[in-house]
Amino acid sequence: MCDVLAEVAGCQAYDEARFGRWTPVRREEHVGVEVPDPLRSDTVFETVASGRDVVVRDGGAATVRAGAGEVRPVRARRTTERENGMTETAGDEELRLPHGYTNATSRVAGTVRKSYLGPDAGQRFTVERAALSGLAGSFPVPEVRAAPDGELAVAEVAGWHAQDALDGGHAAAVLRLCGQARRRLSDVDPATVPGLPGTGEVIVHGDFGPQNILVNEAVDEVLAVIDWELCHLGPAVEDLAWTEWIVRMHHPLAVDHLDHLFTGYGERPGWGERQAAMVRMCLRCRDFCVRWGDPVAAAMWNRRTAATEAFRE
Repeated sequence: MCDVLAEVAGCQAYDEARFGRWTPVRREEHVGVEVPDPLRSDTVFETVASGRDVVVRDGGAATVRAGAGEVRPVRARRTTERENGMTETAGDEELRLPHGYTNATSRVAGTVRKSYLGPDAGQRFTVERAALSGLAGSFPVPEVRAAPDGELAVAEVAGWHAQDALDGGHAAAVLRLCGQARRRLSDVDPATVPGLPGTGEVIVHGDFGPQNILVNEAVDEVLAVIDWELCHLGPAVEDLAWTEWIVRMHHPLAVDHLDHLFTGYGERPGWGERQAAMVRMCLRCRDFCVRWGDPVAAAMWNRRTAATEAFRE
């Protein structure tokens, strides 16, 4: 749930190298381009019409999804992707990334603070607090330091974001670790985390994959699995299938290494079962965006659902 779709006619592009002057350039070819992973972008813009920040990048140029009205950069704020996958801003405001980012995260003195946005925010906070507290000592998760209502404070984990490691030439090792971590989670007694929603025999992370895993420098150990707000009881294939979906959708060069995911897990669920789980997850993301009142993101997830249904093993 981390993508922005630039699909409004009249989309404007800004040359990041000339950001100080931010002269808008008409770039009609950007219309309809789906830009992956805005966390990797550099420049923050605000649409005056909607008041929402939009951060995307396409081929080195920042692309802004513009509504009717002026589009402008916001105080030249810039973002950097940190080692643990959280985003930090150099300016005086915390950055909220739209279209599916379900929390606002900041870091202060070795503590990561997370508050929850969108539908079911209270439930997601409660679930993540319970998961981190219950799994501590039996599964690699960040330490909970405080949990006032609606906000979670956890110890920062110094590690390498597994998506970066995957893109950095370690796809086989990363996917093997993902499979091993999923197997280890299956061995945890669900009673360890009482009160989880859902029915099933194992704890399911709910947004499992390299996007939420931190590894050591040698890429032979999982240091932490983060973002447990969608945790529930269910079948382990959900987490395996979502890891596979992340690779197929966002890291196509790593698709040939997917066998290592199932080697690490110890078995390979059937393709039909995995694909059906991917489709269910896409529809869940679509429904979340609908409930949040974001038709553009919902339309994007409809297209992703169709693309997922067209996947072939």
